[in-house]
Amino acid sequence: MATVLLVMYRRIASETMAASMQGNPSFAFIQEHDYGRAAETAAACRPDVAVVEVPESKGRQTKDYLDICAEIRAICPRCKLMIMCPESSSISKQTAIAAMQAGDIDDFLFYDSTLEYFVSKLKVLAS
Repeated sequence: MATVLLVMYRRIASETMAASMQGNPSFAFIQEHDYGRAAETAAACRPDVAVVEVPESKGRQTKDYLDICAEIRAICPRCKLMIMCPESSSISKQTAIAAMQAGDIDDFLFYDSTLEYFVSKLKVLAS
């Protein structure tokens, strides 16, 4: 079973993701809604995959959330990192692609992705 850390501002989204996967023997979900505690939570649960949401409304840039990914990776070097970002922001898209090419993250997906697509990405990252 892979442990997945959801670092997400949108509590309803992370709770819905975790609840919809309840009973799935492939994943155990840990939720963290305080970005300032993401690294601490990662140290405690040692996730196989961390998903970091880049909220549209928090006034920060995508690169700020990549710093959180870097903190998680420093603590859990084998943890695969995926960011979830807005499909409507060309800057977020470009930053996500550049971060993936640089090896700073392992994958990304957009808010408008289906749950099925999200799960397929988790399966690949956790394997």
